[in-house]
Amino acid sequence: MTAMLRISSHFATGGDLFPGSGSCLGMRPSDARQITELGVGIPPRLPHARTRCSPRSRVFKWNIRHCTRVRGAIQPVEVNVTEPPKTRTVSEMRIYSWSDWEEHRKTVRYLRHLQAVRESRIVRGLLWPVTWVSFVACALGVYETVSGMHLLSFPLPRVTVIYKPFEITSFALALLLVFRTDASYARFLSARDNWRVVISETRELMRLGSVFFGEGNDDRVEQLRRWTVTYAWCMRDHLLPPVTDMEDRLRALLTEKELAAVMEPTTTHKPNLVLAILTELINQVELESGICSSMLTCVERLETVVADCERILKTPIPLSYTRHTSRFLISYLTFLPFALWEETSWGVVPISGAVAFFMLGIDEIGVQIEEPFSIMPLERYCATIQEDAQNASKLRDIALDILKLPQNAVDPLDTEVEVSRDGNSVH
Repeated sequence: MTAMLRISSHFATGGDLFPGSGSCLGMRPSDARQITELGVGIPPRLPHARTRCSPRSRVFKWNIRHCTRVRGAIQPVEVNVTEPPKTRTVSEMRIYSWSDWEEHRKTVRYLRHLQAVRESRIVRGLLWPVTWVSFVACALGVYETVSGMHLLSFPLPRVTVIYKPFEITSFALALLLVFRTDASYARFLSARDNWRVVISETRELMRLGSVFFGEGNDDRVEQLRRWTVTYAWCMRDHLLPPVTDMEDRLRALLTEKELAAVMEPTTTHKPNLVLAILTELINQVELESGICSSMLTCVERLETVVADCERILKTPIPLSYTRHTSRFLISYLTFLPFALWEETSWGVVPISGAVAFFMLGIDEIGVQIEEPFSIMPLERYCATIQEDAQNASKLRDIALDILKLPQNAVDPLDTEVEVSRDGNSVH
């Protein structure tokens, strides 16, 4: 059955989001000013004390994945979340289900992959280098054919070479390709582990907030959810080329004033701003020291993820390694037809083209996964975090309902136990 989800929000005026001059862990002065300017009606914090804020300013009930804002208010939108879309993007196809794994293991995949070769990005990317190697093989064939027919009054020099140098250097080229691909896959795996940490830490943060923020802090809980989801979308925007839907995504989560602060052109590092807001939000709620420390640890880990993802994005594999591999590979394939002509004659053209395609394909795969974020399903990860946010309070209510004891229930641990002389327990 199609699940129809709705979202609603009611706004009230007054107050600042984080009034006062309280400091925020790791917050820059510019971030602190932006946070202080965001107003959603939170009572000011008393000096040397933490306060519990009353839910007077914002009631934010949201149970759906998508919504739109019209004239400053979030309007309900019906979304089908059970039926998958008819077409999936390349990144979404990398999210596997059990049916995908069953299809993946079928031996018919060989034929299916051959049929899809025209749609392969690897094939399209290798078009010109494979064409170059095939052109060299064709030119060599024409030259050798004309030379063998003795059509000219002077003999043409032979240009073929022995295969021994290629046999000697092939292992070195193979090692270069293996190391290149292995290093690229390590970067891809590191990026995926970082987003695993993002998903797990945001879940932990929202779970702790839903349980320990206490009654009367529903507005704070909703703020925690909204800004946690905002962190995920800002991370996606930070790691990918500029996207046009970023503002629309955040418009469904933030007020106009909050959205203006996040989308401000001077805000060059949106994830850091959101983490500063989350830190100050936790600081504004009266929590036990252990719980507060655990939540701040989650924020700290999210900040570490930002730094690690920036390392992957801004620091490629040493360029000298990439350049040398490319030069070695294209030189090897360019001169390979000269070593194969004696044994294959005109068969050198398809053979050289096929060898070039498979060897260049290995190198191209390494280049594609060297920068992993553009091929990872980041949008689906963000949608998962948003789904977790909408279910956080629901899971807490279910847990409370299950653990609720009947009014006349007797706790078995409170039952008095007497021990007889023979050592047997007697109630």
